[in-house]
Amino acid sequence: MNTKVLLSAGSNAGDSLNHLNSAVALLNATGLVNVLSSSSVYKTDPWGKTDQESFYNIALLAECTVDVGELMRIILNTEEKLGRVRAEKWGPRIIDIDIILFGDVVVNTEHVIVPHPHFRDRLFVLKPAAEIAPDLLDPVTGKTIKELLDLCPDTGGVELI
Repeated sequence: MNTKVLLSAGSNAGDSLNHLNSAVALLNATGLVNVLSSSSVYKTDPWGKTDQESFYNIALLAECTVDVGELMRIILNTEEKLGRVRAEKWGPRIIDIDIILFGDVVVNTEHVIVPHPHFRDRLFVLKPAAEIAPDLLDPVTGKTIKELLDLCPDTGGVELI
């Protein structure tokens, strides 16, 4: 079973561009996740905790052969391999990878919430995602990524690199 997934990755600590590239390589190296396309890199204002460095963000369209729980484990393992330490909510990070959409699945458990609960309000997620998957549907609202981007209330800076 191959499921199309939309991921968002960001970094604002250390060599951010290298961290993003390494994350894609590590995901592909699992043999369980196949990144089909990656957006351009966007330099973005921090969200939630604004007194920190800008982020570099990308969106990834991938196929995976595992369920959403196993994909979460793969992502957490990838972040750990790259040196991610969870010290402060919305704080600086070497790498952050979020599952935005997992096919048309809706999950709300202690460990996984899909679609991502805040993605509709985050320009730094929607703009890169619209570049590579504008017609992908949000199973909760029935709207496309492009429609969600047009409706997004976020006014944070998102600059194409």
